[in-house]
Amino acid sequence: MIRFINNENKTTRIEKRGDVEVIRPVIFDEYPFIDAFFSTRMGGVSKDEFASMNLGYNRGDERERVDENYRIIKKTMGLEGLDMIKSKQTHTCNVFWTKDLKGRDYNDVDGLVTASVDEVLVTSFADCVPVMIVDVNKRMCATLHSGWKGTLGNII
Repeated sequence: MIRFINNENKTTRIEKRGDVEVIRPVIFDEYPFIDAFFSTRMGGVSKDEFASMNLGYNRGDERERVDENYRIIKKTMGLEGLDMIKSKQTHTCNVFWTKDLKGRDYNDVDGLVTASVDEVLVTSFADCVPVMIVDVNKRMCATLHSGWKGTLGNII
């Protein structure tokens, strides 16, 4: 199929940096203090069915390759030196401030909130709804993994 689209109504754009491709929500362009993007499968080191930018530790890929993929993302996207906060999502309505999770595991967490410029919130999505929220006055941001259970439970 093919159709004409009005480019003025685009909600995302693909950005390529070397071999890495990310998708950026254009709504955040007006906020220079927010850096939001979705990774794609392009630009990583994973092989076979995990090729190439696999960022999932629980899919059967070698841990070293997933670690290297995160290192590539951090370097390519200018995130070196920042703490990547990765939650292990379980389709709950659990949302936590990252400051409250220090020293704890990130299991059963489907939403992360931060006001720190030293943290990158990392959430995975498959067939679930990705939600990114910004409070421009308080300079806070959040990412929510909203599957059907979380949506029914009002995670948003």
